[in-house]
Amino acid sequence: MREKVPLALIYLGRRGGGAKITSQISQELKLSKRFELSTICIRSDNELADDYDQSKIVTLFDDLFSFRTLYKIFQYAVFPKKLLNDTKLNTNGFCLIPMISPLGLIVEGLLKNQKVTTIRLLHDFKKHPGDKWPPNILIRNIVKNSKFLITLSNEVATKLLMLNPKIKVSIYPHPPFEFRSSLKSMKPFP
Repeated sequence: MREKVPLALIYLGRRGGGAKITSQISQELKLSKRFELSTICIRSDNELADDYDQSKIVTLFDDLFSFRTLYKIFQYAVFPKKLLNDTKLNTNGFCLIPMISPLGLIVEGLLKNQKVTTIRLLHDFKKHPGDKWPPNILIRNIVKNSKFLITLSNEVATKLLMLNPKIKVSIYPHPPFEFRSSLKSMKPFP
């Protein structure tokens, strides 16, 4: 039997769909025959931090903008082995990015410099109307410069291939979100 490949799950946003899908992917990875979830790397202000498997949690940052965050990024840039140790990755390791975040882009770049393979899940081909992040130019840049992406639908996969015909795309059907806790707090209309 082949040994499972260690994989770090890295989501450095705070809330919303990214936090939820990170939680769901971490649950599904427990059943994987190929990958072993070694760590779930998050910020301490992640809204679902308590829902993740606490034995796998590694808090890389406390928030997005602070002196401590800048200092830690500086440390990781100067001492890249510290980032590998904190994420429990090795050179030539693998990390899965369930959703793009500004802080995550910096960490991804540092990990790529250490020969860590980044597997990115790209939700949409364009940012949602009204959203500021991620900008469309960043999404196009990611698609043009990636060799492999995971997406949530055939429609997005088709658009990715139109922009970059050399890219390999895998489709991970969007898991159904569980809204039981949200339904409890909802009030009916008067």
